[in-house]
Amino acid sequence: EHPRPLPMYYTSYAEPLSPYRCLDEQSCPGGTPDACGANSRGIACGGCTRGYYQTVAYNCAECGGLAGSVWPLVAVALLVHPLLCCLIYRKSQDSLSRWGSPTNSAGAAVF
Repeated sequence: EHPRPLPMYYTSYAEPLSPYRCLDEQSCPGGTPDACGANSRGIACGGCTRGYYQTVAYNCAECGGLAGSVWPLVAVALLVHPLLCCLIYRKSQDSLSRWGSPTNSAGAAVF
């Protein structure tokens, strides 16, 4: 039988005599080697299972909704990009043939 880790400590079955101190009791409830709290995993239960992310309170919360999605960012970029191009064109007052000039290229790179 393996030694039983106390709450806030993690051990693995492979190395039951090498404890790790955890950040909180929710992540590492103790009791048995390799025991982690809800949706936590890894050494010292420092990671989250697939589909979960670590919050600032070191808990694992479920990913989902638009908050964790890249699509709102893509949509905003697709809407804003043409507007910015028009704004730069209006501001520079250069003809389309001069858009490839080094000055305009440098300005676009800085922007």
